Amino acid sequence: MSGPSSLRREHRTGDVLVRAPGPTAPVGFAPLGPELAAFLVREAGRAWRWCGGVGDATERRYRVAEGASSLGVLALGPAGRRTPWDVALRHLGAALARLHAVPTQRGPHQPPPALRRLEAFLAGRVDPPASGRRERLVAALGEALLAELVADCRRALTPAHGVLSHGWAGLNTWYPDRGGAVGLVGEDHGLAAREHDLGAVLGQLVELDRLVPGFAAVCPAEEARRALLAGYGAGIDGAGIDGAWLDREVRLAITRHIADYAVHTRGPETELDRYAALIRDLDVPSASGARTEVAR
Repeated sequence: MSGPSSLRREHRTGDVLVRAPGPTAPVGFAPLGPELAAFLVREAGRAWRWCGGVGDATERRYRVAEGASSLGVLALGPAGRRTPWDVALRHLGAALARLHAVPTQRGPHQPPPALRRLEAFLAGRVDPPASGRRERLVAALGEALLAELVADCRRALTPAHGVLSHGWAGLNTWYPDRGGAVGLVGEDHGLAAREHDLGAVLGQLVELDRLVPGFAAVCPAEEARRALLAGYGAGIDGAGIDGAWLDREVRLAITRHIADYAVHTRGPETELDRYAALIRDLDVPSASGARTEVAR
């Protein structure tokens, strides 16, 4: 997917990665809060560790290995063929489990900003010229699927049992570093279901599987799902994941991605059609209350 984004700005100086909200970002970065800040101190000694960076709502600075590309970037090139994805995804699953175990503050909690952006997009609350791009995507999705996405988004915004969610988890937030990796967290967090972050990672893997030639051969989708959930299950004793809802969160994550693309980039509009076809083709069962234990 091409085209620079106006949602985030980013540059590197040596081993410092600087990120800031872009000119069309509706909100700045969220404050870390005391619970998340304390958790990040405990993460410091891990090989695969979360990092909240230094800064405020207008800019964050992170220490990552000089010259390191994110796992998401590596997946698009030759390095993606050499990456042990099963190992990496187990580590990512375990890292999300640790994050989800962080106590949340008392009182009302906001959902992740990306979910609020998706809600606005699905409801048509976007400004020109993005409104025309939205209409093209919505028309390609069809009315019935749009109604399902609206219902799923509403449910995702008000989880029955919320955890501290990364908010926009994925391979692009992880940078290899000395045999492990650094994961960036704290820009987009909020309260969401456990399946929200897991769905975001799996959604990106589905995109890579379907849209990047050769990726499916080195990281088959079903094996990736098992590895991620195995790592997550090892990190939370007895945790259960609603498999049907996870599938719907995967679909929401892919929809969020293309919605942000429509609003915050000027990339080719043909991508809207390509992603609409991917979303339509997903095998998403009806939502149910059944729960399945995560893989061990």
